[in-house]
Amino acid sequence: MKHILIIYHSQSGHTEAMAHLVLEGAEQIPSTEVKLIRAYDVALDDVLWADGIIFGSPEYFGYMCGALKDFFDRMYWPANPHNLKTPFSAFVNASIYGEDAAAKIERIAGHFGFEKTAETLICRDYLSKGDKKKCREVGRKMAEMLIKPIP
Repeated sequence: MKHILIIYHSQSGHTEAMAHLVLEGAEQIPSTEVKLIRAYDVALDDVLWADGIIFGSPEYFGYMCGALKDFFDRMYWPANPHNLKTPFSAFVNASIYGEDAAAKIERIAGHFGFEKTAETLICRDYLSKGDKKKCREVGRKMAEMLIKPIP
């Protein structure tokens, strides 16, 4: 059984909708267990449990949300001795750009030692049918990669 942790924050509900779609995608693959946890509620045990992590954030002023930044701030020193090489991917809900928020998430996750497995998905506000499909693919691809790692 492989474990996937989806860490997200949402105020408008758009990023939360994305998180639930990512969850649906990951749950399509047998032999995976998925936890969906708001960023403020994640504990070190959750991070250590995960074989793969997917971060979700709205973009605020060209940056990730404060809740996800808080997660990174709280976890850095407790996680550091564990030398984590956990695969990660991310998704961002943005009104305008999203690339800056994605870049910050990727950079900070890299400082943890997390290993990026895919480009960050950026969707704009309300999710189109195509956006919803892409969200499910984020979860499904993480689960597939964990079950059948690419050599």
